[in-house]
Amino acid sequence: MSYELLIALRQIRARKFQTLLSVGAIALAVMILTISHSIMVGVTEEFYNTSVDKIPHVSVSPEEGEDYIYLYDTLIERISSIEGIAAVSPFLTGQASLKFKDNSLNSELRGIIPSQENEIGSIEEDMVEGSFQKLEFSRNTVVIGSKLAEKLEVNLGDFINVSFPNANPLSLRVVGIFHTGSSLDESLTYTTLHTAQQFYDASNVVNGISVRLSDFNRDREIANEIKKLGYNAEGWTETYSAILRTLALESTTDNIIYGLVVVIASFGLSVH
Repeated sequence: MSYELLIALRQIRARKFQTLLSVGAIALAVMILTISHSIMVGVTEEFYNTSVDKIPHVSVSPEEGEDYIYLYDTLIERISSIEGIAAVSPFLTGQASLKFKDNSLNSELRGIIPSQENEIGSIEEDMVEGSFQKLEFSRNTVVIGSKLAEKLEVNLGDFINVSFPNANPLSLRVVGIFHTGSSLDESLTYTTLHTAQQFYDASNVVNGISVRLSDFNRDREIANEIKKLGYNAEGWTETYSAILRTLALESTTDNIIYGLVVVIASFGLSVH
């Protein structure tokens, strides 16, 4: 047996309690570090899947002083030609009153082109009943959030009366129900762009365009490129700044936990 090992064993036998405490403290620190890291990785991934991956990376709105985007097909072509654009989806959105039997609620009514909108936020993945794509092949239809459907007590196939001041009342059939786990489940209703234009009496116009990027970190850069076309544009880091604050809070929490781990490990070594 080497001299160094002999000295080490003698010290361990002489200070069994301190040795166990040191080893235990370090083991606890490593365990906390491993668990916290795994949790944060999972939380961050889930957070991305339910937020950043579901929202437009860039949101385009009308020129200053305008309520609508005119000739939006031409604008979409110009936006699509910008390097880094993955998908583009025009929409016409506004408030609407939904009524089914004795139940009535207000909701955002968003008119979209289903195939293009699905490329922005993968809405089909959130469907719990029916299909989002059915909007594309059926006239006068809607897809609504799960909580909204629950409060209105509607099921697939039911007809909802949709109205609002200065709008053209419609009766729309429910062809799908989605669930995102967010506030959208009780505040958002989808219909086709054509139906929304008919409802709001706003033919051949939209009031927004959603853009998805190949790299969502380039949102401000791409937004500035779109602004050069004469329209307002915001990256998701501006539009959804609350998401960034949440990510920053997660990072701060990580640093606090890692600091505590270092303190625990240092305490164990100092006692030894």
